[in-house]
Amino acid sequence: MTDAKVTKASLEIGSHHAIEPPVWTPAMLARRRQRATYLAVALIAMVGLFFAVTVVKIGGNIVVERTL
Repeated sequence: MTDAKVTKASLEIGSHHAIEPPVWTPAMLARRRQRATYLAVALIAMVGLFFAVTVVKIGGNIVVERTL
């Protein structure tokens, strides 16, 4: 785990607290990029599977209608 700073700031109305942006290390960025790549491949595979199933179902109906 990371060492987080513990601050005890009063939560008064109208108080403004500065929020520090996260610090991304190269290892964190590499893992993020890897997860994004896996997600993209899974999404493309799922879209391809849906397309193939749709083409097979529609193609089967067209062949049946032409033989009648």
